[in-house]
Amino acid sequence: LTINLGDDIGIPFLSKDKLTIVSFDSTHVADIDLTINGEDGNDEVVISGPVDLGAGDLVVNAEKITVSSSVDAQNVTLTATADDDGAVDASGAVLGGIFQGLYVALPEAKIDLTGATINATGNVILTADATASMSGISPSDLGGAVDVSVIVAVPSADIILDGTNLTAAGLSATTTSSVTATFQDNADAGDNSTTNDAAVTVVVVEGGSSTTVDGASVISVSGTVVLSATTDLADIDSVANGAGGSKGATLAVTEIGVDTTVSVGGTSTIGPNAGNEERKNNK
Repeated sequence: LTINLGDDIGIPFLSKDKLTIVSFDSTHVADIDLTINGEDGNDEVVISGPVDLGAGDLVVNAEKITVSSSVDAQNVTLTATADDDGAVDASGAVLGGIFQGLYVALPEAKIDLTGATINATGNVILTADATASMSGISPSDLGGAVDVSVIVAVPSADIILDGTNLTAAGLSATTTSSVTATFQDNADAGDNSTTNDAAVTVVVVEGGSSTTVDGASVISVSGTVVLSATTDLADIDSVANGAGGSKGATLAVTEIGVDTTVSVGGTSTIGPNAGNEERKNNK
């Protein structure tokens, strides 16, 4: 069974599709696979009631995934992916283009398993990726006096296991937060006024990635456990180049403050699974 959510209505920061599952079992259709695809736009999938797929697989793809109940399946694959180019008015069509150089990217990829019970005879794969990508930016022209570009990137990629009981053959929980922000404003021969010609470029990067096991979580895995978090800031440039102009001023500022964490806290335990087959037979 595959559920595709399609596109949302496309209003930045506000619109999203949301699917809530209150119960699902394979009593009448043995060992069914369930796949949920958020597709375009911003999507949220909430599993608030029991899901029992027998020997079937659960696959969910959406920007935000929340599981607060029990899930029984062979393999569980949850992938939260969020991308944002941050454009507010890239074409410069609003108010004479004063917002053309303003980019605000707030991609949020989150998997929250707080209070969930996950029983998988196979593998549990959790992946959260948030990407802010902005390039080829045209600055805002403020009255012909100042060229301004302001780039704000706050990607957030999080996986949370808090009070979570998880049993599986293998567990992989990885988060990645990435930023590409490049802009260069070059002065030319027309920039010759000491009072009117100026270029300002500001890039601010916050956010980060985290993989957290907390509370009284019990992780029982018979194979490999991978917990990781990565923040990729490989391509961030803020350049205001005044060499081509005879007069005026230039200012370029870049501020970066990101957090990348993997933590196991509270009274959480990570230990060996007593045996998937034994657990299945004793249900």
